[in-house]
Parts: sequence; C-alpha cells; structure tokens
Amino acid sequence: KEDDFNPERLASLINEAKRWSVELDRAQLGYVVSSWINSLMETLNQQPFDIPLFEKIENDLKLLKPLSLELNLWKAQNEYFTRMYNFYKPIRESMEEGDDYSKKWVEVFRNLGHRLQIKVS
Repeated sequence: KEDDFNPERLASLINEAKRWSVELDRAQLGYVVSSWINSLMETLNQQPFDIPLFEKIENDLKLLKPLSLELNLWKAQNEYFTRMYNFYKPIRESMEEGDDYSKKWVEVFRNLGHRLQIKVS
C-alpha cells in the first residue's frame, strides 16, 4: 500500500514469513504486484523515452521472479507491444546510425521484453 513499491522489501518480508511459517495470501500478493507493474507500464505512455523507468520495471520483475508469484501482466505486455509498435523501429534505426542514447534505449527495451516474456526481433 506504499506509494513506491519496493520489491526488495517484499522479498525480505516473504522470506521472513517463510522462516516463521506464516501462510501468505500469494494470490493477493500477485494481484498487488501485477497492478503495480501494470501501473508503471502505463506511465510509459507519458514517458516513452524514460530509460530509468524501463530499468526500474525490468529490475522489479527480476527481483520478483524468485518469489514465484502468479502475475497477471497482460496489460503490461500490451503496453510493451504499443511501445514496440510506435517507437522500437525508429529508435533502432537511430541506434544503427551511431546514436548512443538510442543504443541504451534499445538495450533496456529488449531487457524489459525478456522479463515480460516477449521476444523482440
């Protein structure tokens, strides 16, 4: 319920709950985490070139993976496809012309696609 989701803190709390044999509502946790990730992806509508935001989402997903939560990320995946359709090709072409910013954007974009289980050609 905090304003800024902290996946490291969540992982720590889940590990502590395991240590104390506390049963967690994994469905509720998955719902909350999915909502947070989907919300961050929607933010990319207003900030499609925000490399740190791409990195944050990718890092959050990376930290959450070992928790084996069932995440419903179809909205996040749809947002990703929208970014890919609208921005990926022109930015990749700029990258091929030697633009360093474009190289970084393409790198973080592909990393996020991997975390969302989307293949980027």
